[in-house]
Amino acid sequence: MDPEDTSFPRLECPTPRVDRYDHLRISAVTPPALPPKYFFAMNLHQSASILPQLLGSIIETMRFLGPENCILSIVEGYSDDGTFEILKLLRDNVERLGANYHFVSSDLNSRVGERVETLAKLRNLALLPLIEGKADQSRTTVIYLNDVV
Repeated sequence: MDPEDTSFPRLECPTPRVDRYDHLRISAVTPPALPPKYFFAMNLHQSASILPQLLGSIIETMRFLGPENCILSIVEGYSDDGTFEILKLLRDNVERLGANYHFVSSDLNSRVGERVETLAKLRNLALLPLIEGKADQSRTTVIYLNDVV
């Protein structure tokens, strides 16, 4: 959660030109009652090794967009590498930023049975908060990510 933390390897990236993305931020003319929302959705399995970089990128993006305008929805599936525990502990940090966090674990296995159907079910689980009306669907941009690096 801390971009200055050097206790693990980080990707070396050039300094971004953040003004390039200013149009994505909420402007002063946007009515405060109806701000656009950014809905980050993910399905993760056995992903502990990539979580620092993956979540670091998402959190940094949420800080840029304004955490109050962001929702992070993650479905974790039967991992035994610490992924579940890391994602469970993430809640306090995300909510402290001011973003909404939805986290569930599922026993659906895309390697058993009809793969595409199972992947669709997992995707829909990650999108469930949006479907249930936790965000204004007409003003929400969905960013769907996965654990394929």
